[in-house]
Amino acid sequence: MVIIYEMIYTGQGKNITYKEHISIDGKETEVTEYKYVWLDDLNYNIVNQSDTTQAQMVTTDQNYRIVKSQSKQGDIVGTNNYKYFIKNNRIEKTVTLNERKENEVVKSVEVMVMKDFDAHNNPTKIYFYNNLAEKNPETVIFKQYKYY
Repeated sequence: MVIIYEMIYTGQGKNITYKEHISIDGKETEVTEYKYVWLDDLNYNIVNQSDTTQAQMVTTDQNYRIVKSQSKQGDIVGTNNYKYFIKNNRIEKTVTLNERKENEVVKSVEVMVMKDFDAHNNPTKIYFYNNLAEKNPETVIFKQYKYY
């Protein structure tokens, strides 16, 4: 199975929207539109334009890196706390502590290790682990960026 996520951003500064296209095995399954709504200099919501039961609240640091996100979909509430490891002015690793509340609280950790980068320092090969020891990657993602 091949899943392709394509996100097309428009706007500038804090006035940003994006469309998310999802294709599975070459067939587009859905297109969703989102809008960033800034609450202050470091906090914003990402609003799904067609589904008001979804909400995502984001807190950034002074460099606009996400340090905390909270999402809500129906009765499910999730909180993610992020820690970044930076080398040579680029993010080499991210550790995320996740907490999800539905009927019970479920905690997990996710480690994202960037292996390769393009000329603009965006990661092109990312390994995902569900353990801090970085043993046996759960997923490997290859990314390609289009610059205009």
